Amino acid sequence: MEWKLRIPMIIFVFGIISGIYQLFPSITIFENSYVLRSVQYIGSLAIVIFLLELTGMHEKKISVFFGITLILNGFLFDLFTSLPLTLSSSK
Repeated sequence: MEWKLRIPMIIFVFGIISGIYQLFPSITIFENSYVLRSVQYIGSLAIVIFLLELTGMHEKKISVFFGITLILNGFLFDLFTSLPLTLSSSK
């Protein structure tokens, strides 16, 4: 059984971008405005997803196992980058 790469790659990108923003909070350009920080985050997601669509990466066929592995890697990257922030703020 095969999947298209589109959905697993989009979920993977959500996890990676979220993890990067949690790991490096100083990359945010707009420190004072929550709305502008959200726009920057959504814009960075949109750029990466647009580039994946533009290159035709979404049309590739992959196995279900690889798709689930890709999704889990995105979730785990997001989880493990948020752990140091959670542990350091509880002290």
